[in-house]
Amino acid sequence: MKLKDIKIKKKTLQKVFNYTEDSSKEIGGLLIGSLADDFLIIDDAITGNQSSTPIHFSLSEDFLVEVAKKFGESEDYIVGWFHSHPGFGCFLSSIDRATQKIYQSLFKHAVALVIDPVRKSHKFFRIIEEEVVELDYQTFE
Repeated sequence: MKLKDIKIKKKTLQKVFNYTEDSSKEIGGLLIGSLADDFLIIDDAITGNQSSTPIHFSLSEDFLVEVAKKFGESEDYIVGWFHSHPGFGCFLSSIDRATQKIYQSLFKHAVALVIDPVRKSHKFFRIIEEEVVELDYQTFE
């Protein structure tokens, strides 16, 4: 799969923006989708119980277990994760890089979407040969 082959539904991207609009704390969740015709298709974004501070978030174990059960029996699966960096810009911190490596160990095409609701910006990332690479994407209806 080529690096630039990401497609995300417009309503899913808007859903992520809505989830992360609180600029007082970091918010995160999971990206749901599939692979099709050399594209990573992101159909949905979900979030659940989590602990949050202005610089950190952690999804609850109960939420992660619930998601694992739900998508273990589905054609869609977890294709990445999203989180906000309120006022700090869009990048992968050292903790984010470690988290992304875990997602990519489970699904090699996994992506990270970082949103800065204060600066109204967002970027997709993947780690390739130990380097953080920003990815292009397309939206679709």
